[in-house]
Formats: sequence, C-alpha cells, structure tokens
Amino acid sequence: MVILRVRHYQVTFDGNRDFHDRVRVRIKGLPTFDTIWNNVINAHNSDIDFRMVIRVHLHRDNIKNVER
Repeated sequence: MVILRVRHYQVTFDGNRDFHDRVRVRIKGLPTFDTIWNNVINAHNSDIDFRMVIRVHLHRDNIKNVER
C-alpha cells in the first residue's frame, strides 16, 4: 500500500485476544489477533511515514473483557 501512497490506516479489534479470536477467525478457524497486533507493531517500528487509528468494537458481548 505504501507504493500506492496510502498513508492513513484504520485497524480494528473486537475486544481482547480471547474474544477477538472467537469472533474474527481466518479460514479453518485460525486466530487473527496476534497476526493483526504483530503487523501493527511492525508498522510502528518501520521508518514509513503513515498514520494509523486503532479502534475497538464495543458491544454488550465484549464490554467486560475490553479492559484486559
């Protein structure tokens, strides 16, 4: 995306790792939280100029676990 000059990103999580991985899974039920989190960290540690918003979806099923 950097080649295309995309400089603004929004990344979303669906709660803490356990809840997120139950809600947002890859093919064959594989978890996604760690993959997304590692991509955020790698992007942060890069020298690429960009802006990122990290958002957490809040709803009645995950509100209690978000603090973790």
